[in-house]
Amino acid sequence: MPNNRGNETTSHESTNITLAKKIIAGQDASYAEMFGLAKKLKREQAFTFARRILKRAQSKPEANQGKNRLKLAQQLALVTYKDPDLPPDEKLDEALKILQEADDLQNTTDQETLGLTGAIHKRRWEFDGQKQHLERSLAFYMRGYGQGVDRDNGYTGINAAFTLDLIAEQEEEEARQANIKPESAEDRRNKAREIREKIAETLVEKAENEKPDPPEAALKNQWWFLATIAEAYFGLGRYDEAWKWLNDAAKLEDVPEWERESTIRQLAQLARLKYG
Repeated sequence: MPNNRGNETTSHESTNITLAKKIIAGQDASYAEMFGLAKKLKREQAFTFARRILKRAQSKPEANQGKNRLKLAQQLALVTYKDPDLPPDEKLDEALKILQEADDLQNTTDQETLGLTGAIHKRRWEFDGQKQHLERSLAFYMRGYGQGVDRDNGYTGINAAFTLDLIAEQEEEEARQANIKPESAEDRRNKAREIREKIAETLVEKAENEKPDPPEAALKNQWWFLATIAEAYFGLGRYDEAWKWLNDAAKLEDVPEWERESTIRQLAQLARLKYG
């Protein structure tokens, strides 16, 4: 795995990291070159370097032109909250600040922004276990899901369903301790099932009916698309169908390791939530 520490060197570092170091040290590069390099670094899990390159890109005039401002902020927020070199609280606060400065988080309907914000709040919960962070995460994911499964290929929806299950588990534990029926937890699980059914139906139909040009751009050649369908079926307990889509995803080449790890981790958590 490539070294992603900003202050270390290795004889096995990639050409992308070598170039990143030169740019960070002062070598000039265009906005497009830096933005493209940051995406390559992200694929290598070199989040520290990707963050520093994107911060350099902010100084270019193109950074504030058209849709560039929001796209840059979204990528910078992502690599910031994933940067292992930053303290947890600091990087999550910074990632939210980056998004807020580029978009109105209380009113935006941009699914990428909503998905990132939901992920950041969920990451807060992973650090401190406070249910309020899950509730905030769910609110952003649900707003994204409300914009339509087809528009973001189920990304916000599948995470909304997962977060609903996480909250339901906490509410069930609270109900057991209070010796009461966990009615809200049951409602949340039912909503999660409804969302997964909608995702599976919408995305499978989309995959079957698409006519990609060129063929290699097909949705069936995209990791997140296949993984989202697989997770939807897995959450519904339809394991044969889940395995089919996971098997197709496993055959894909050149998938960033962090994307595979993220999918595996969430499926493992989902298995625990569903079946103990």
